[in-house]
Amino acid sequence: TSREALNTLPGTKSLVDAQLKADANYDEKIAQEVYQKKLKNWQEMNQQDAKKAANQRGKSAQRPAPPKRPLDLEGKPGVLFNSMIHPFIGFTLRGAIWYQGEGNTYVNAVPYDLTLPLMINDWRKRWDDDFSFYYVQLANFQQPSTAPGTAHPWPLLQDRMRLVLATTPKTGMAIINDVGAANDIHPKNKKDPGERLALWALAKDYGKDITYSGPLYQSNEIKGDAIRVTFAQSGMGLKSRDGGELKRFEIAGADQKWHWAEAKIDGKDRVMVRSTEVKQPVAVRYAWAANPEGANLVNSEGLPTSVFRTDDWGQMPMPVTPKKIHKAPAKSR
Repeated sequence: TSREALNTLPGTKSLVDAQLKADANYDEKIAQEVYQKKLKNWQEMNQQDAKKAANQRGKSAQRPAPPKRPLDLEGKPGVLFNSMIHPFIGFTLRGAIWYQGEGNTYVNAVPYDLTLPLMINDWRKRWDDDFSFYYVQLANFQQPSTAPGTAHPWPLLQDRMRLVLATTPKTGMAIINDVGAANDIHPKNKKDPGERLALWALAKDYGKDITYSGPLYQSNEIKGDAIRVTFAQSGMGLKSRDGGELKRFEIAGADQKWHWAEAKIDGKDRVMVRSTEVKQPVAVRYAWAANPEGANLVNSEGLPTSVFRTDDWGQMPMPVTPKKIHKAPAKSR
């Protein structure tokens, strides 16, 4: 995302301001002195010393990197945009695909359902083209949870990614909460994410009459001691992936205490959720965990259901709506 766009949202403007302040206080002379000292120490190490200083993987001691100004550090606000996106402005494109978000999981100052649209709209304005933008929801990760009521930022960010579908036109999301690995934040399976992104493009950009997404939460209705949940993208009908009972549904009453729920398919696109522990339910969640092992609600095409929740308990306060991003000239900072 460009710095111009980041400056329109309070939560991200503060990041840009901090970067500008650090750059203003940057002392090139001191930075070079520190670097030269580190470099000298590294050079004085003989081959044997380098081996002793190597990490457990057997790599040699790493050569110190030359200093960079704060405005040029990788990962800082606007730097990746300037170096990796800006050079392509003006080239024709049909759409974009995006697979990122892990680093945002533990940064709750600005909800991802505001920052992702901020970036999408920034790119579209610079290309002067309302092109399609398809992205991958975070995969399941870490050790599976066994208790309901998980308080973890991973499903929170996954759900914020889902919300972008409703707020930003011409977007699509590949749901991959069934392809991850507990000990690998970047799962090796790229085939399923790629094929699921392709389904969106085939349907939306090439006019194919296909089911292009896994089930997405649409609405809910309290029915006595149960909550009836309706889904979009059910295809020819909802089903259990393994033919067994539906798992990973949670239900809670006004006391905000979560319990595992009994869930049964009720027609083509609905699921009835209830628990004997909750006589007057008010909220329901599905797959609400970093690794919701056992989550098995799919549509007729076998595509998995996205995490969702109907409550807002524990939700971070939403920042002020971004100001309009004016069309920027096609040049770097």
